[in-house]
Amino acid sequence: PKRFDPWLMEELSHGQVAEAILEEVCTHLEEEGVPYSLNETVEDFYHLDLAVQGEAVLVLDATTLSTAEAPRSAWITLKCRHLKHLGWHVEWLPLRRWEVMEKEERAALIER
Repeated sequence: PKRFDPWLMEELSHGQVAEAILEEVCTHLEEEGVPYSLNETVEDFYHLDLAVQGEAVLVLDATTLSTAEAPRSAWITLKCRHLKHLGWHVEWLPLRRWEVMEKEERAALIER
């Protein structure tokens, strides 16, 4: 997958950026032989971008800056909290953070 320049992110839709991130993460998981699913629904309420081995979830956040410590959106905050309460290990990832991460940082996040 192509790595986007940060300035280009403003011109791409959040969906395109999220799709590129998911493609890169899924490629890594496939290379490691780790089972995952896309577009899973939990409790008929939450849509999961990516679920790993039915235990972990990657929550992509299009509204928060790369340097943020917590989600900017109340919806994302509640989603992360509720998923943790339901037993999921949650990795919250602002789309903009992915773009400034080095390859090693990306791999470390995926392996968590």
